[in-house]
Amino acid sequence: LAVAGTDNTVRFWDRTGSVPAPTLTGFDSPPTTLAWSPDGRNLATGGTDKIVRVWHDPMGLEAVAEPMTGHA
Repeated sequence: LAVAGTDNTVRFWDRTGSVPAPTLTGFDSPPTTLAWSPDGRNLATGGTDKIVRVWHDPMGLEAVAEPMTGHA
């Protein structure tokens, strides 16, 4: 489970919901949109800062490419 936070992060939780996993940081504003790829291996994040980021294996915190700016 991925959850966008008002503290400019995306947090992951294990299946029990009791133990937080790694946290994605570095957002200029709170992420407002999260979308998983159909195979569950990539996560796209977006927010009011108009930056789209795509993460491969987000639990390993690996960005696929540079952030894409200027997207509404």
